[in-house]
Amino acid sequence: MASPSNPPPGWYPDPHSTGSERYWSGAFWTEMHRPVSPSTSNWSAPTPAPRTRRLITSPWMWIAVVVIAALGVTLAVRTIRSSGDDRWSALPHSAICTPTPWANGNLRDPTSDIVFAPVPDELRVRRVTLTHLGGQKLRVAVEFLQSPPTAPIPVSQGGRLTDPPGSVSYDILIYTLGEDRETVHGILTVDSPRRGSGWKSGSFGEPGFELRNPDSVLSSVETSGNTVTITLDLQGQDAYFGGEVFKPDVSILVSGVGRRTSIAPQGEFITFENQECPWNQQAASQPTPGTASPGGPPMPPAARPPDNRTPQASDSQYVLPPSGRYRCLVNSGALHEADVACEPSWINGQPGRFAQGPVGAVVAVNDQGVLSWHPGANIGVGSPSDRTSLQYGNTYEINVWTVVSGVDGTRFTNNATGHGMFVSIENVYPF
Repeated sequence: MASPSNPPPGWYPDPHSTGSERYWSGAFWTEMHRPVSPSTSNWSAPTPAPRTRRLITSPWMWIAVVVIAALGVTLAVRTIRSSGDDRWSALPHSAICTPTPWANGNLRDPTSDIVFAPVPDELRVRRVTLTHLGGQKLRVAVEFLQSPPTAPIPVSQGGRLTDPPGSVSYDILIYTLGEDRETVHGILTVDSPRRGSGWKSGSFGEPGFELRNPDSVLSSVETSGNTVTITLDLQGQDAYFGGEVFKPDVSILVSGVGRRTSIAPQGEFITFENQECPWNQQAASQPTPGTASPGGPPMPPAARPPDNRTPQASDSQYVLPPSGRYRCLVNSGALHEADVACEPSWINGQPGRFAQGPVGAVVAVNDQGVLSWHPGANIGVGSPSDRTSLQYGNTYEINVWTVVSGVDGTRFTNNATGHGMFVSIENVYPF
């Protein structure tokens, strides 16, 4: 909600770029841009006031990459007590990263160009490892569960570069905390490429608390396997540390470009769940062959225990084929239409596709065997109790559907009508 002194949410001239507009949430700037509209007034939004909550649990808070409002922090001045050497004494250190579900659930408002979605495994971060390289240099190793997202290939639209649907970018936020683990002294950001620009470093805070020349902090970025390694030079940035031993929390903010609509001609702005990597959520240190990561102790890959349970009837049940190349949602018809919807998995940070459909599109069939395609849709993830892992050669009764799992694909048949569909990445057809 906008404060009495702030204009309501909407498009306004971008204070940092001429010739374009930027979406104002009512409290802070978002990362959505569009060409300038002749009818827009010359208004510049005020700087958002700091809040008192740090974790990002509300979707609208996430959108603020102007992180003062989004993180909800209180900035404070501290006398620099630690020397340059003492501040690094807690490193190296690895922290596990976990998604923080939206407080209001996953949202898709047909009247808005913003979508709030769960973070898929293809964009999940396993852990972040911090290592002191000597002097005032810091290495940050971000290890993804799968291959890191690739840099978007921008296209020209309306005379400006924009990222096409299916593009993914992410921001790494490193914020130093006081002894109470609540007071934030400084926020350092590293942003992945987007809209034709390369990697960038930055800083947020009230005057006197930001890093000096933050765009010069970033030294290098390297990708090897599932890990992105970033080197930062923090020489002369004493204010950022707040006089404490360096024990930062880290957040990973991932966003994507969805389908183009009349409301979102450049593509919907998809905001995935924030991934928190708090200092106290330390990674396991036991070694596992072949899973070393630079700058910290090895960590075994996340293992999913075998799922041998009998599928439980519920109005909505998620079905996970053995191939992992797609997943489906089976509805019984009690609360939702009796249908099946299947979504292709992301590959290397990019949306997948069924051979006959658009990139990232969900395919659905109703109990009459009518097939439909839904570009940009998302079937969600559900709770563990609402998921059934299939095994090849087995037949399952799920809600009002018979599901047959084969090496060539999955067949869904409605028990009442005999209609349904066959699904594989290579072939989808109704019957």
